[in-house]
Amino acid sequence: MSIEQSVARDPIEAADWEKWYGDPAKWPASRHAFLADVAMRLARVMCYPWYDDLFVAAGRTEMSQPRPDLFLSHPEWSPYRDGSGVIGVDPDVEAGFWRPDDWTEEEEAALDRADAHNNYRHAGRVAVRAVARGIALLAASGRISTIGMPQDGSPSIPIDPGDWELIDPIDRIASCRLTPGDRTAPGSSGTHLVFVDGNQLEKRLRAYARDNQVSLNDGGITVIDDGLLGAPKQAPTAYVEKICEDAMREHLSEAENKDITSEALKKAVEARTNREFSAKVFQRARARLLPDFPEWARPGRRRGPQGPRRGH
Repeated sequence: MSIEQSVARDPIEAADWEKWYGDPAKWPASRHAFLADVAMRLARVMCYPWYDDLFVAAGRTEMSQPRPDLFLSHPEWSPYRDGSGVIGVDPDVEAGFWRPDDWTEEEEAALDRADAHNNYRHAGRVAVRAVARGIALLAASGRISTIGMPQDGSPSIPIDPGDWELIDPIDRIASCRLTPGDRTAPGSSGTHLVFVDGNQLEKRLRAYARDNQVSLNDGGITVIDDGLLGAPKQAPTAYVEKICEDAMREHLSEAENKDITSEALKKAVEARTNREFSAKVFQRARARLLPDFPEWARPGRRRGPQGPRRGH
């Protein structure tokens, strides 16, 4: 039995992450930011590397190994101390797996699939736990203001910060629902959808992320009481530039009208990635594409052959 399976109840796996995190197009419209949108925004600036499907991956079932009696060594681990359960570092397959004499190629392939699935799932679980804790702390302290929208069409109401003083916020972040005044009510049966006031929201999220960086890396995570050991202190600009560059290439390969003016291309890339890029990040990413698109070097009307100058 793994460390995670030893926890009496697994709120991450029990939650339905697909409903609100599988397709942002299903988010309810409002002048306020939907809770799933806010969770996604925080994850993008706090967890590295980040992929938007990690929320859904977190809720997937752990994939079993080809044989139940395999020996897998567990590296040193610490609980993720937020008072709502533990998440340990997954076994290291390459370092700790002893392959028996009758081991087959099919089993090796199955082991690789299980290892990739479980590692991605584990990264999602660590990220989800950190994001849920962050939003609950921000809301409970009043640094962000949350709003409850009744599902019967009644007017929305402000949510008391005390409603965010939770032992475990996972269910609420997953369901994006609550019952105002009842902190013990499960989110799945909540009476109100949760939104967040957009006033200075991005500033508050980034400020929290700067102090609570989460490193999702292939070698696992070493957790200490005051943060993550070795986690970056600032957002890795190269990573953000790569996201922008990849989205730019995808857009230009698919778009019929390949408008390469900066303003139009930046809007298209931001719409594709559902995130904003600073002018500096965008221009650096765009510069990497110039060798492949030399006509971008001097955008505008192409000039034809020039005649002789006067006086010559």
